[in-house]
Amino acid sequence: MASRAPPRPQPHGETTRIGSGDFDRVIRRTCADTALHLLHACGKPMAAVHVRTPSGWLALGRQGHEPEADSELDAFLEYAVATADVMIVPDSGRDARFAAKANIRFFAGRRITSSRGAAVGVVSVFDRQPGELSDAQALAISLSARQISTLFELRGSRQQQDQIQNIIDSLPGVFYLFDQQARFLRWNRRFEEVSGYDSSAFSELSPLDLFDDADRALVAESIDETFRKGASEVEVDLVSREGRRLPFYFTGHRVELRGQPCIVGMGLDLSARRRAEGERDRLFNLSPDLLCILDVDGRFLELNPAWEQTLGFPREELLVQPALDLVHPDDQQALRAELLQRKTGPVHVTTRLRTAAGQWRWFAWHGSAGPSRELRYAVARDITKEKTTAQALAASEARYRSLVESARDAIVVIRDDGTIDSANRAFQGIFGYEPTTWVGHRFDRLVYPDDLPRALQALGQLDSEHHMPVFELRVVTRDGTTVPVEIQGTQVRLEGDTVGALVIARDVRQRKALDNRLQRVQRLDAIGQLAAGVAHDFNNLLQIVHGEVDLLLAHPMLSPQVKDGLEQIDEASTRAARITRKLLLLSREHEWHGEALDLNDVVTRFLPMLKRLLGTRHELEWHPASETPMVLGDLGMLEQVLMNLIINARDAMPEGGTVTISSRVVDLDPERAMKEPDVESGTFVQITVADTGTGIAPEHLPHLFEPLFTTKPVGEGTGLGLATLYGIVRRHHGWVEVDSTPGEGARFLLHFPVAES
Repeated sequence: MASRAPPRPQPHGETTRIGSGDFDRVIRRTCADTALHLLHACGKPMAAVHVRTPSGWLALGRQGHEPEADSELDAFLEYAVATADVMIVPDSGRDARFAAKANIRFFAGRRITSSRGAAVGVVSVFDRQPGELSDAQALAISLSARQISTLFELRGSRQQQDQIQNIIDSLPGVFYLFDQQARFLRWNRRFEEVSGYDSSAFSELSPLDLFDDADRALVAESIDETFRKGASEVEVDLVSREGRRLPFYFTGHRVELRGQPCIVGMGLDLSARRRAEGERDRLFNLSPDLLCILDVDGRFLELNPAWEQTLGFPREELLVQPALDLVHPDDQQALRAELLQRKTGPVHVTTRLRTAAGQWRWFAWHGSAGPSRELRYAVARDITKEKTTAQALAASEARYRSLVESARDAIVVIRDDGTIDSANRAFQGIFGYEPTTWVGHRFDRLVYPDDLPRALQALGQLDSEHHMPVFELRVVTRDGTTVPVEIQGTQVRLEGDTVGALVIARDVRQRKALDNRLQRVQRLDAIGQLAAGVAHDFNNLLQIVHGEVDLLLAHPMLSPQVKDGLEQIDEASTRAARITRKLLLLSREHEWHGEALDLNDVVTRFLPMLKRLLGTRHELEWHPASETPMVLGDLGMLEQVLMNLIINARDAMPEGGTVTISSRVVDLDPERAMKEPDVESGTFVQITVADTGTGIAPEHLPHLFEPLFTTKPVGEGTGLGLATLYGIVRRHHGWVEVDSTPGEGARFLLHFPVAES
């Protein structure tokens, strides 16, 4: 039986009856068009209209849907259908209800209600990225849900056609229904307002009458595609009755009305979007940042003029080469992994790009994948100046830190509240603490209590125009030792515009020890000069005595008693002369016979004499170095030094013991040489004489080399042995060190400079 032909086009507002089956198809197409409309109105990649069925949620219309989102969408729909107003979830990752939903980050939906007020479905938009929704967009969702709710209320009620028309008229876009003969069967008031045709004129129009030129052919092709394939869409300019051209996005779906194929669809006015796109393009072209759209292979699809202006390459050349060709080889993998291969989430990466001049400039990239995941949207900002500044600052800070950390003095930054902000490595050398352990603690705990008022006064007087006067105070180390330090400082500005003090603390223990040693050397030299002067004058008198005694002894008529007395006078004057010679050794004016000597050979040859001096109750050990360089020295003086040390060692071991003589070669660096007066750096031969005797008391060590100083009983020592030793070693441009602990013996270390070739 032949099907009935569709009714003739009816003017707007005329009552028509539509069967319930056809009405269901209209609902489905309206839901699909509503989803598409919300897709564009809300600027989100996915939109849908769902109804609840006994078996679950059923999509009556959806756009831009992704399969990964299906499994997660139900949870959002269940909450939305139970919410009276529009439910908006800007970021599901921050919402405890949906924290586990990784494929849907943004959701907005309004429930659909039946004629009895029951919630039967949801109109929604959603996205894989977090987002926001304007009040106008939320209103669009609410109106769409209300319209779909109204359609559901009319479903099966067989109400008058004007009621349906009212619903169609309330749609935000243009609505139309026409048959295969290109006759409009239904349209809404919005279509009349946009086109400028009233209802009577509209009924005489063909869809193609609303377009011209190339757009008419596109519309005809789209209509044909819809009848053949069931759906199509097209973006063209609608020409109004007054000749105005309005950009529209049209959708069409094939439906069956009373057995005849028809097309139902909606049109969305793109004027606002075109204006927004124009502003976007204007911003795109004016932006100083490098904006671009790339495909997944990294080829430019679109880029703004800033690329050409910044890099110097012509636009045409940039469009035909992969973006990675511009990237520094060391940075290509980072850009590929972050921007081109990542499919979700924002991208932040820093790379270098090559300019046409062959230079490399730094850029900070920000981007993300498009809704289809086939495109990449990116912004690259030139940060070369910031990077160069940061590198220069980092280099400056590194140099400053290296300078501070390599300083021998402790450098401490103290905040205005008295707490330590930072300290260098030398801090540990003086105070014994790891520097970081004192950060945040008050400095006054390190100062000797009696010196704290002076330290606080100095810090309190510090300001931006005055440096802290150099002064000395005592600090307390980790093991409780009191150490003298020299303090100087200046004001510094810290972060947060706070003020602090940069304090430099120098350990002056060595300097004080050197000063004391220098004073002792000077005192010994002065005493030596005095003693030598006295000895010189005394020696002149002894020569007169000795000469007169020789003349008297030559007289033949001397009695035995007189002769014996004269011989005792002669022997006493001879002993006195030996003492004066020792005193003369304290002065550098004494005659000195320098020659190249091997100290190993000197000691070896003199060992028999030294053993006789020690006696049978003492052992003498000799441990020479395998080879020692030559030194310039006086053999007799060096033998005198060894004799003096052996005699002192013997006297310190009355019950017997061992004397050990050893030699080795040592190098003296400039820093160590500064600690010995009149000694230059270089290579020295060291002779060590050690005994196992009673040792030397600490209070005697500072006076050990002073002439006439002795710890022996009266009549048993002259106090010239070690003084003579000291003078001889100094005469050889060397120095002497003593190491002794009472009860554990003593060590004398003699240093002689190696002779120049």
